[in-house]
Amino acid sequence: MMNLSPSQQQLNSLIEQFKKGQFDEAEKLAVSITKQFPDHQFTWKILGVILGQTGRKAEALNANQKAVVLGPQDALAHNNLATTLKELGKLEEAEASYKQAIVLKPDYALAHNNLATTLKELGKLEEAEASYRQAIVFKPDLLEAHSDLGKLLMKKGQHQEGLNEQIIGDGIINFDLKNGLSI
Repeated sequence: MMNLSPSQQQLNSLIEQFKKGQFDEAEKLAVSITKQFPDHQFTWKILGVILGQTGRKAEALNANQKAVVLGPQDALAHNNLATTLKELGKLEEAEASYKQAIVLKPDYALAHNNLATTLKELGKLEEAEASYRQAIVFKPDLLEAHSDLGKLLMKKGQHQEGLNEQIIGDGIINFDLKNGLSI
């Protein structure tokens, strides 16, 4: 009988190379595994991240799309796909994919934060605020969410709460005598 998935040794080696930042070696191994086991979702997911980390967004998009097709219930795969879509400027598609990640894993703080950032770029400030707040509910120590929420609130004129969130987020508020607060 033929194996339908890579050996644990191959997967461990792939994960180890990835964690060490040895992206060239990890990519070669991931490509080799995907050729041998084209339906192995985890390897496509890792390959998508590697390609994204090395600046090959179009290739990353293909790998991330394959990971989602093979694992439609994988919230992380949807988040990865959305991140790549966002980096390619496909904000509406990214929004939909982040929302799917959240449907699959409602307490996924990073997906809420990423969705919020995308919504903010799309000019959907109220929705962005709600998503930042959800991210903070699920991961109160997600400093980026506090900081970005603070900037958004400042933009909306909610200065006191905005300052508080920014202080939590990055502890630094820049003040420019000519232009006022810098956010």
